[in-house]
Amino acid sequence: MNQLSDRAPTLGHRELLGDQVLLIAIALSALGAIVLGFQFVEATTAFIGVALLVGVAGLAFALARGTLTSRLVLTACLVGLVILHIQLSRGTTEYHFGVFASLALVMVYLDWRPILLAA
Repeated sequence: MNQLSDRAPTLGHRELLGDQVLLIAIALSALGAIVLGFQFVEATTAFIGVALLVGVAGLAFALARGTLTSRLVLTACLVGLVILHIQLSRGTTEYHFGVFASLALVMVYLDWRPILLAA
């Protein structure tokens, strides 16, 4: 066997694992957004934002799992949730650190395109 056929399953596994990691991060961020919505009296904004972003992420995970499309859509949804956190908290400085945390999570893909999108 050549080296390319030996490495191919690893690449697919890494991408699937990355999608799962980001989906879990999106779910946790969605819960955080709901809590922030109630804390800062913006529950309607929180529910609408979470419903849209989690819905798009779920569709991408279900229909395009392990593809570049999935990586980019899940990254965009995670970034959208960080933006939602900042909006719901009315710009509280601490929630801006979610940008750096999301960049760290996107590194699981070892692909420059989702990182560039998140930056």
